Amino acid sequence: MKIAILHQDLEWAEEEFQRQFKDRGIKADLYDVRDLIDDSLPLPTVHSDPRRMGLICKDVPALRDYGLVLNRVYASVANRNWQDNMRALMMLGSLEALGMTCLNSLHTTLSDYSKSYASETMHEAGVLNPRSLLVTDLDEYDKAVIPFVAEVGYPLVVKRDMGGRGKDLARVNDEGELEHVLQHMLSPTYKRSYDAGLVVQQFLHSVRDHDCRIAIVDGEFAFSYKRTLISSGSSDDIWLASVARGSEMTEYTPEADDIEVARKATEAIGAMFNEVDITYTSDGPAIIENNPSPSYDETEVDRISMATELIVKRFIH
Repeated sequence: MKIAILHQDLEWAEEEFQRQFKDRGIKADLYDVRDLIDDSLPLPTVHSDPRRMGLICKDVPALRDYGLVLNRVYASVANRNWQDNMRALMMLGSLEALGMTCLNSLHTTLSDYSKSYASETMHEAGVLNPRSLLVTDLDEYDKAVIPFVAEVGYPLVVKRDMGGRGKDLARVNDEGELEHVLQHMLSPTYKRSYDAGLVVQQFLHSVRDHDCRIAIVDGEFAFSYKRTLISSGSSDDIWLASVARGSEMTEYTPEADDIEVARKATEAIGAMFNEVDITYTSDGPAIIENNPSPSYDETEVDRISMATELIVKRFIH
């Protein structure tokens, strides 16, 4: 069996996956998603269903020789080029239409890339998470944003629907701040570099000074850690957990209900492995984000080994 590993800018983790597959006697080839999409074809509009795009991959005949396609185009790629995330979605939709196996699947990857899609998926599964509204244009303010704010109240969180690592994330406390943020992030100038929509999101008040990340692998708890909450912008309020923006990681032993909600979230998005960000509210643990394709660095060889072993067990043996 051969495995195709999709990526954007090649990082250490993808080469480590390739090396570990090779050590197990499995051929794995690296493919830049930008080389597999016909640039003459238009990208889908924001949140159109990529499964309806048809077969748009130039190298589908070659890829059909692979037993598994492993998608390692990170959600955070959208921080520098959101169109490559759309290309990855188009790719997965085309391959699944051919009956090929993709890990992660289109559904799982959409839950990774799109915060609004993930929120809807969580709610349908009965998993607590902040209510989220997708906003793509300022024209939606009166008809959609104002009624949403009337229901959930302030403060709110506004962030890119597609992206990660705390990029362009703001907490707003009143209508004036909300209008200012939306006018900036939906302006023609801003959209030239990013045009995949925003989410206006209910703010969940944490009852602890940290959140936690719980890894679920093949339905079972694998590891966890917590991240300290920090302030963001001009506010002194402690509310944000982001290692990229200064949160500290420390050891954490999760409680049973933490693990259970992480399992339910992972099952809802159809992920084989998932790192789930959880905050603690007065109503219990709530899902902030799913990370079914987390990045890894050189200190996390064991986590790539865990994922590789599971892939081999599930798809090859």
